[in-house]
Amino acid sequence: MSSSKLIIVLKSSQDWDEWFFIVQSRAKKARLYDYIDPTKDLRPQQPIAPTKPPLPTGNITDADREEHKWKREDYKEDKKEYDRQMRELNDLSSLIEDSLRALQVRLQPSTSTQQEFVLNKLRELEKPPTTQSTEKWLTQWEECVFKARSLGLSDVEGSRGVNAFLKPIMQHDSEYASPILRELRLGTKTLDVSDVIVDYREHARQKQALITNKTHATFAATLRGEEQPQKPPKCLCGLLHWYFQCFYLNPNAPNRPADFKPNKKIKTQVENALKRGTPLIPHTQGNKGKGKEPKPDTLANDDNSDDEQGSIKSFPAVVAQSFATHRDSRPTTLELSWIVDTGTTHHVCNRYMRKRFIKTRNAGLDDFVIYGNTRVPIKSFGNVTVNARNGKKSKVITLRDVAYVPAFMGNLVSISKCNKKDVHMDTKSLRLYKDDTIVYVLTPSEGQFFLELHQAESVPAITSAATTRSLPAEQWHGVFAHTNYHAIKALLTAVTGVEFTNDVVPVHYDTCSRAKAYQLVARDLLPEEARNESFFRVSFNLIQMTPAFNQHEWITYIECIKSNYVFTRTHMLKSDYNTLILDILSMIERRFDALTAFFRTDGERSLNTAFKAELKRRGITIEVLAPYTPAQNGHAERTSQSIIIKARVMRIGVNLPERLWPETVLAATYIHNRTPSKVLKWKTPFELAHGIKPNVAHMRVYGCKAYALNKTIPRSNKLQERALVGYLVGYDSTNIYRIWYLPGDRIIRLRDVSFDESSKYSPDEQEQYQEIEDVEEEP
Repeated sequence: MSSSKLIIVLKSSQDWDEWFFIVQSRAKKARLYDYIDPTKDLRPQQPIAPTKPPLPTGNITDADREEHKWKREDYKEDKKEYDRQMRELNDLSSLIEDSLRALQVRLQPSTSTQQEFVLNKLRELEKPPTTQSTEKWLTQWEECVFKARSLGLSDVEGSRGVNAFLKPIMQHDSEYASPILRELRLGTKTLDVSDVIVDYREHARQKQALITNKTHATFAATLRGEEQPQKPPKCLCGLLHWYFQCFYLNPNAPNRPADFKPNKKIKTQVENALKRGTPLIPHTQGNKGKGKEPKPDTLANDDNSDDEQGSIKSFPAVVAQSFATHRDSRPTTLELSWIVDTGTTHHVCNRYMRKRFIKTRNAGLDDFVIYGNTRVPIKSFGNVTVNARNGKKSKVITLRDVAYVPAFMGNLVSISKCNKKDVHMDTKSLRLYKDDTIVYVLTPSEGQFFLELHQAESVPAITSAATTRSLPAEQWHGVFAHTNYHAIKALLTAVTGVEFTNDVVPVHYDTCSRAKAYQLVARDLLPEEARNESFFRVSFNLIQMTPAFNQHEWITYIECIKSNYVFTRTHMLKSDYNTLILDILSMIERRFDALTAFFRTDGERSLNTAFKAELKRRGITIEVLAPYTPAQNGHAERTSQSIIIKARVMRIGVNLPERLWPETVLAATYIHNRTPSKVLKWKTPFELAHGIKPNVAHMRVYGCKAYALNKTIPRSNKLQERALVGYLVGYDSTNIYRIWYLPGDRIIRLRDVSFDESSKYSPDEQEQYQEIEDVEEEP
């Protein structure tokens, strides 16, 4: 007679309690737990096989025979105990092996899948590295070579692998790649790709060290092109010095006294300037260009001379007026506009000009924009159009050989380069002229001269977590998934952290009408045995959905019939819910100190025998309803339908993609458990389950824009954006949010988050993010 074994697949931390409970139970039953107890460092001695007593020799007496008989009896008992211990140890090992085997079947990809993954990765690595990611790129190559060889792929062997590695390097470091490729063509040398990777890493480090050790002269061009020492600008504090030297702007400024006491008047002046816009250039007034743009005029800066191209290979583009601080991703006036600058030796543009940018050539490893002690690599060079003003008319000009630096804080027109084309600047009349003819008119603002000025949009109020929030009733309606008017009105007594700034009145919303059209007939059964305790009786429901972004396709609901508290889990395979239900029941026992006695189901046929046996072992009675009559399981059907409606309203209201439904459903469950209900006498399921009122001050309008501090940026990257921009899709706790981060299409868990509840996702934004990433790597 065979007995079925309950195998718990240890696929995540949620499975640990159940898996370890089974292992611990078997080990204690076999008196072997001391051998595997993870809390103890010392282990008892392993079982030792007993030695069979030898037969007596010589003159054997009756006493010898009797003694030998007792020794054989002892041996048999010891052997029996030893065999039992070894059998139990083997069974325990078999349990672990079965779990690992189940994991292997479930998760280990096939050889062909692994080969396809490695080949795709090799194709991705055919793109040349940037200066900042060269080390990472080489490490990825080494990992791919190792995996390819372990899988028997010939794509990295011999000259084929070396050619594949040197092909992207040839684009920006032909000096290194050309001799090796020539040797391969001639067959004079046999190389291994691993050796070439190691050699190139050392080559790149030595080259970078030589570039870093060079001394770059900082200079500014006069109106006539004569070089002279550059003068520091007027700082926001009113003094003439560089911004990194300012005691008010930079707490780590050189020579700043440890006991420095700021002047209150100057400090207020600097803070007001920072609040008005960017740290150095506050918001300025100006009109955005409207109407159809005229055809480009390339006369003013038609620069294609050979001497210019030749000098760029080693030029240091010097920018003296850029300063980065922590800010969100909204573009500032400086980032959207063009200023003429006498302190830069080259034209520079940022990512907000990417649609105007036409790439003409790649940047080299030694092409940088340098300001102060910081250097930022140039991505590429190309031509950019600028909408300049000539009197009341707009005129489009083309700047040639512009350095593209995506994260730069502004767009600069180099007067030094203009002078070479006989275009000069008159600082008194604010004109650019050529041959005594006015070509362009500049717009002055806050000490800068703008050739093209665009005013940045005003930044709406950004909110962060608080103990209590005062909001209009309409906004709380959005936070609580467009729940009904009576539930919103009951929030003041049912939860904490809520205040209304206006009266709660019924309001019609189009989103509610589009999402809440449904019909559900529910006939709750009167339980034969009822007790006034939470989780004494729970109901179960299973819903199938379309495949999501994480390949999940099923939703498992477990609901307490007494408190309406719901546990929701999404999963990939239908059979997964057997394990998930046991996890939830264990959580109820540990977290809520409650025992479940009845488990109501509509007779789901995939409830396996092992699962039913485990429920019976726990003393839980399964209440099976009549098949094909979901109305009998009205409680679970009604609640799961209510959560689906909430999720639908939340998704439609903020235009989120439907493939994010796992996050939306989990968030809808979170909101459901914190929403007062008439059935519960305007209390929340959370209060009935936990015994305290929930605080909801941390909750925000679902799907609103989120700005999170990016803590992974190296300290040397002063110009890189400090904020990750995403959208709120759920809560892990009262101070940890789940954010949908569009680059990479992934969900990240963050604590330091600010929200703009007036902004929501636009379907066009995915394209914009992807375009930005592509352009930053290769405009």
